[in-house]
Amino acid sequence: MSCLYLDKRGLTLKNEGNVLVVFGESGRLSTVPLNLIERICIRGSTQLSAGLLAKLGEKDIAVLVLQGLAKKPTLMLPSLRKDAKRRQIQYQLSQQRSFIISFV
Repeated sequence: MSCLYLDKRGLTLKNEGNVLVVFGESGRLSTVPLNLIERICIRGSTQLSAGLLAKLGEKDIAVLVLQGLAKKPTLMLPSLRKDAKRRQIQYQLSQQRSFIISFV
Protein backbone atom coordinates (compact mmCIF):
# COMPACT_ATOMS: atom_id res chain seq x y z
CA MET A 1 0.00 0.00 0.00
CA SER A 2 1.37 3.44 -0.89
CA CYS A 3 0.47 6.25 1.46
CA LEU A 4 1.16 9.96 0.99
CA TYR A 5 1.77 11.79 4.28
CA LEU A 6 1.17 15.55 4.44
CA ASP A 7 2.07 17.17 7.74
CA LYS A 8 3.02 20.73 6.87
CA ARG A 9 0.75 23.68 7.65
CA GLY A 10 -0.71 25.84 4.95
CA LEU A 11 -0.79 23.27 2.14
CA THR A 12 -3.30 23.36 -0.67
CA LEU A 13 -4.06 20.26 -2.74
CA LYS A 14 -5.30 20.48 -6.30
CA ASN A 15 -5.94 18.06 -9.11
CA GLU A 16 -4.49 18.44 -12.60
CA GLY A 17 -5.67 15.55 -14.73
CA ASN A 18 -4.54 12.41 -12.93
CA VAL A 19 -1.92 14.19 -10.84
CA LEU A 20 -2.17 15.54 -7.29
CA VAL A 21 -0.45 18.92 -7.02
CA VAL A 22 0.73 20.16 -3.62
CA PHE A 23 1.04 23.92 -3.13
CA GLY A 24 2.61 25.70 -0.17
CA GLU A 25 2.85 29.35 0.76
CA SER A 26 5.77 29.78 -1.64
CA GLY A 27 3.97 28.13 -4.58
CA ARG A 28 4.01 24.70 -6.18
CA LEU A 29 5.90 22.18 -4.02
CA SER A 30 5.32 18.77 -5.54
CA THR A 31 3.27 16.57 -7.85
CA VAL A 32 2.27 12.94 -7.35
CA PRO A 33 0.52 10.75 -9.94
CA LEU A 34 -2.78 9.55 -8.48
CA ASN A 35 -2.18 5.98 -9.66
CA LEU A 36 0.71 5.72 -7.16
CA ILE A 37 -1.45 6.61 -4.14
CA GLU A 38 -3.78 4.36 -2.14
CA ARG A 39 -4.15 6.61 0.92
CA ILE A 40 -3.47 10.21 1.86
CA CYS A 41 -2.82 11.05 5.53
CA ILE A 42 -3.25 14.73 6.33
CA ARG A 43 -2.14 16.37 9.58
CA GLY A 44 -2.34 20.13 10.01
CA SER A 45 -4.27 22.73 8.09
CA THR A 46 -4.56 21.65 4.46
CA GLN A 47 -7.07 22.93 1.94
CA LEU A 48 -8.70 20.78 -0.72
CA SER A 49 -11.89 21.05 -2.70
CA ALA A 50 -14.94 18.84 -2.90
CA GLY A 51 -13.99 18.25 -6.53
CA LEU A 52 -10.63 16.82 -5.46
CA LEU A 53 -12.33 14.59 -2.87
CA ALA A 54 -14.62 13.31 -5.62
CA LYS A 55 -11.61 12.59 -7.85
CA LEU A 56 -9.86 10.75 -5.02
CA GLY A 57 -13.01 8.71 -4.45
CA GLU A 58 -13.22 7.91 -8.15
CA LYS A 59 -9.63 6.61 -7.98
CA ASP A 60 -10.33 4.58 -4.78
CA ILE A 61 -7.94 6.72 -2.73
CA ALA A 62 -8.77 6.90 0.99
CA VAL A 63 -8.17 10.09 2.98
CA LEU A 64 -7.25 10.11 6.68
CA VAL A 65 -7.43 13.48 8.43
CA LEU A 66 -5.85 14.14 11.85
CA GLN A 67 -6.83 17.54 13.20
CA GLY A 68 -6.65 19.31 16.53
CA LEU A 69 -4.97 18.48 19.81
CA ALA A 70 -7.04 15.33 20.35
CA LYS A 71 -5.90 14.07 16.96
CA LYS A 72 -9.14 12.20 16.46
CA PRO A 73 -8.97 10.66 13.00
CA THR A 74 -11.53 11.17 10.29
CA LEU A 75 -11.35 8.52 7.60
CA MET A 76 -12.97 8.82 4.19
CA LEU A 77 -13.07 5.54 2.31
CA PRO A 78 -14.18 5.76 -1.30
CA SER A 79 -14.73 2.04 -1.66
CA LEU A 80 -15.80 0.06 1.38
CA ARG A 81 -15.71 -3.00 -0.85
CA LYS A 82 -11.94 -2.62 -1.30
CA ASP A 83 -11.20 -2.39 2.44
CA ALA A 84 -13.75 -5.07 3.28
CA LYS A 85 -12.11 -7.47 0.83
CA ARG A 86 -8.69 -6.75 2.39
CA ARG A 87 -10.11 -7.49 5.87
CA GLN A 88 -11.62 -10.76 4.63
CA ILE A 89 -8.26 -11.89 3.27
CA GLN A 90 -6.51 -10.87 6.50
CA TYR A 91 -9.02 -12.88 8.51
CA GLN A 92 -8.65 -15.93 6.25
CA LEU A 93 -4.86 -15.78 6.55
CA SER A 94 -5.09 -15.44 10.33
CA GLN A 95 -6.84 -18.81 10.40
CA GLN A 96 -4.02 -20.60 8.55
CA ARG A 97 -1.50 -22.03 10.99
CA SER A 98 1.32 -22.19 8.41
CA PHE A 99 0.86 -18.48 7.62
CA ILE A 100 0.89 -17.51 11.30
CA ILE A 101 4.02 -19.55 12.00
CA SER A 102 5.84 -17.82 9.13
CA PHE A 103 5.56 -14.52 11.09
CA VAL A 104 6.76 -15.86 14.44
